Formats: sequence, structure tokens, C-alpha cells
Amino acid sequence: MGMCRMLPIHTVLDNSFSKEFSITGACLTFELRQSFVLRMSFVSWQYGFLLAAAFVLYWSVPGPWRIRLLLAASYIFYAAWDIRFISLLLASTSTYYFCGLAIANKPRPLREVFTYTCLPGIWLVLCLLLKKPVPVSGLVWAFALPVIMLVSHVLIQRMTERDSRCKAFLWLALGVNLGLLGFFKYFNFFAESGAALLNQLGLETDWTLLNIVLPVGISFYTFQAISYVVDIQKNKVQPTSDFTTFATYLAFFPQLVAGPIERSTGLLPQLLKPPCWIIDHLYSGARLLLIGFFKKIFVADNCAILANHVFSTPSAELNTAWALLGVSAFAFQIYGDFSGYSDIARGSARLLGIELTINFRLPYLALNPSEFWRRWHITLSTWFRDYVYIPLGGNKGTAWKTCRNLTLAMLLAGLWHGASWNFVLWGAYHALLLGIFHHSLLWQQTTTATWPRKVAAWLLMFALTLLGWAIFRAESFPQLFDWLQALSQWHNPDALDWRKPSRWLWLHIVPLLLFQAVTFNQDDESSLSHLHWATRGIILLLLFILTVTSMVSDKEFIYFRF
Repeated sequence: MGMCRMLPIHTVLDNSFSKEFSITGACLTFELRQSFVLRMSFVSWQYGFLLAAAFVLYWSVPGPWRIRLLLAASYIFYAAWDIRFISLLLASTSTYYFCGLAIANKPRPLREVFTYTCLPGIWLVLCLLLKKPVPVSGLVWAFALPVIMLVSHVLIQRMTERDSRCKAFLWLALGVNLGLLGFFKYFNFFAESGAALLNQLGLETDWTLLNIVLPVGISFYTFQAISYVVDIQKNKVQPTSDFTTFATYLAFFPQLVAGPIERSTGLLPQLLKPPCWIIDHLYSGARLLLIGFFKKIFVADNCAILANHVFSTPSAELNTAWALLGVSAFAFQIYGDFSGYSDIARGSARLLGIELTINFRLPYLALNPSEFWRRWHITLSTWFRDYVYIPLGGNKGTAWKTCRNLTLAMLLAGLWHGASWNFVLWGAYHALLLGIFHHSLLWQQTTTATWPRKVAAWLLMFALTLLGWAIFRAESFPQLFDWLQALSQWHNPDALDWRKPSRWLWLHIVPLLLFQAVTFNQDDESSLSHLHWATRGIILLLLFILTVTSMVSDKEFIYFRF
């Protein structure tokens, strides 16, 4: 009896489905049915309609109604993926809201705690009434949540020391929500890995794995909520007493499913104080949307064609040039995809007068690993720095402890990206690069070195980044080894001609590089404010033409999987 096969996350998201549960013995089994259709991708007309409606209504209604409008639009957006996902979002929202207030020694009445934490269960009952299949286990946990919260509040408030109560409420919030994240994202991964280990030890197992659907955005809003309660516990922020505002903070639709991961110090004040209308909201928001669509549709989707071909082709038909083309295409695919998503998210929010955090600053110009992580997925890297690396001790202490803290943070960052060993290996790889950098004085001096040394450092870092992306992209270790074998085949007479695909790649990279050359010295890599209005208009027109003439399909964003 061998190891069970897990349904990969990318397969889960690439296929439309609904799910039904049945209980057989101690195991849950699922039956997948085709029914659910992705309807709210950023590149869909449905999202455009939602954003346009939200924009018009937001600036038309009085200030107090704006936050309610944003919450309604956010829940409509999330329900379009799967209406049952709302129950998880409500569970996280109610748990963190009441625990945050209790940590600040401002506990709400127990009746209010019980009422609001019943919302996930009530929502699942509504789903049943709408004839959406809901598992018995789902109803059990949803209605167990108010009991857990009520009993926990009673017991914790009996503690005499305030610090003990604060820590208890913090661990309650973390336990409930990390438990949800762990189940939906990592249960099968650890179950399958455990079964494989037992099989290697000669112990036969016959485990039934769960075909669990990964709720989109759960990794992002969970981390956003964690930062909220931790900052309250450290007296960095004060909790909001308005449930609607906090619910909007977690569910704000432009950044709900793939970030940026906002902090309460940045987003909450903007939600509490509605902005005044200025025409720049419309212009700069539309500009960011266009730049984001250009990166996603023209760059990422077209680079994906070449990357997918290379990583799905046996190494016997490839050579070094093909391997480099494939991983380079994926490097620009994931950059265009995720950076484009961030620009669309920021543009959508700016249309509503809200400023989201810049998430990318030309990461492929990095000269060393530390600089790369200051430029790539900035909100995630700073989150792990502030809430994992520094609490573990950071760089205070011995060199061994610093390496330990760095390794743990990067392993968790890798695992955050997906429940697969290649992501863990990717995290370990970047931990190794960062460890070498912190112990290499020569590498640390590259930012102030001469131009020849800077060029050499850039070439080295870009090559190391590409190797990391090969680890990230491979769907299995055999596929990674296959790519490495292709990389080592400099002369392969059976390989197809790579020159035409290389021209295809350059065709879709050069416009991006030219655009980035224009924004090179700007803090925001998508900013054109330093240019003359006529120059800006010409550039945006060219981006628009390239985007609308190169649509390949309605593809999902890579980071929706995480």
C-alpha cells in the first residue's frame, strides 16, 4: 500500500469545481463536480464591471456609507470565486477583531462575541439553502467557533495578570486562524510526506488524502490579520472598534487574493477617514491599471507559452540554450504576472482614493541576495523580517544563531508559497544565498564598487536568481533534474532550433525593459510623473496597443495559487 497522491494546488485552481463530502470511517472523501467558474480574475470583464460600479458609487455616496460599500464590493468579489469561502473570511475577521480588542484590554460583551462569531455558521446555512454542497464537518467547525471563542474569553478574562491575558488572546487568534490555514493549505502535504516517510521505514500505510480546495487569498489575509494583532500586542497600533472597518481591512477587494500584504498602520487610517475626490485618483489609477495589464497580458502570458513548453519537454529534446530560454521566460513571466497584479491592485485602490504599498522595485537589477529581497515582493519579505526573523533574534547573537533565524524565516517563506517540497527547497536555496552574502565582505561591497564589479555582481545575482526560479517552477524533483540535465547539454544534435523562440522571448521582454529604463531612477517602478505629459501619453498609448493586440487567453495570476 503506497503513498497517496495529492491533487496539486495549480491543478485545483486551474480546474473549475464544486465539492461534496462524505464520511467513511475516520476519513473524509470528496467528490469533485464541474460547476464553479472563475468569474473575478483581474483580466475579466466581470471585475471591470465591479470596479467601475464601485468607483461611481463610492464617490457618489456620503462618507459614512463608503466603508459599507467597499465591504459589500469586497464580499461580492470574494463570493464570485466560491460563495463558501466567505465563511472562512468571516471566521478570521470575527476572531481577530475580538481578540485584537481584548489584547488592548478593551474586551467586548460576551453576547456580542457570540453573535458575531456565529456568522460563519449562518453563512454556511445560507449556502445550503442556495443548494451549495456544504460538508457536515464544515458546519461543525463553524458552529464550534462561537463556543470556543465564548469559553476562551471567559477563561482568559479570569487571569489576574494583564500581560498573561494579552498573550492568551494573541495565541487564541493565532491558533484558530493558523489552524484554518494549516488545514486548507498543508494538511495533504504533511499527510503525504508522513506516509512516504513511514513507507521508507517499512511501515505500510493506506491513508486517504483529502482533495481540499485552497481558498484563494487565505495566505494573504491571514498574514495581514496576524500583523494586526501582533502590532496591538506590541503597542504599535490601537485596535479599531468598528467591525465594518476591520472587516474591510481584511477583505479589501483590490488586494484580497494576492496582496500586497498591508499593515494596519497603512491601510486602516485610510479606511477610517474617507479621502476627498481629486482628479489624479482617476488618472493615476487608470495609468497603474494599464501598466499592470501590459505586464500581465503582453509580458507574462506570452512568456508563459515558452516557459511551459520548455518545462514540459523531455531533456532529450533540449539543450543549454533551450534550458536558459525556458527559465528566463519563467523569470519574466512570474515578474510580469505578480508585478502586474500589484499594479492593477494599486490602480484599483487608487481609483477609490486609497494608496497601497509598492511591492516591486526592479528586482532583477539587484546586485546581491539581500537587495533582491528588498526589491521583490516587498510586503512579504518585510513581513517575514518583522514577524519571524527579528522575533527569533535577527542578527543579534552568534553567527550560528543568525544563520538559524535566517534559515527558519526563508524556509517558512518558501512553504508559504505552496505545499510542495520544491518551494521548501527554494526557500532553503535563498537562505543559503543570504547566509553566504552576510559572511562575504566582498559581496557586501558591490553596491559601492566600481562599474565593472557592479556588472559582474549583477550577472552573478541574475544567474543565481534564474537557478532559484528553476527550482520554483519545477512541479517535481524529476522535472527539476530534467531541466538541469538539459542545461548541461551544450551540444545536443536532437535539440530543436532555439533561435526563433529566443526572438519571441526578446519581442516580449524588450518593451518591458525599455519601459523600466524610463522609470529607472523612480521610487515607484511604474511611475511616469517625472516625464512631460506628451511623453507620458505616447508611452501609455504604446502600452495600450501592445496589450490589446497580444491577448493569448484569460489566464489566472500565478500568485492566486498561494
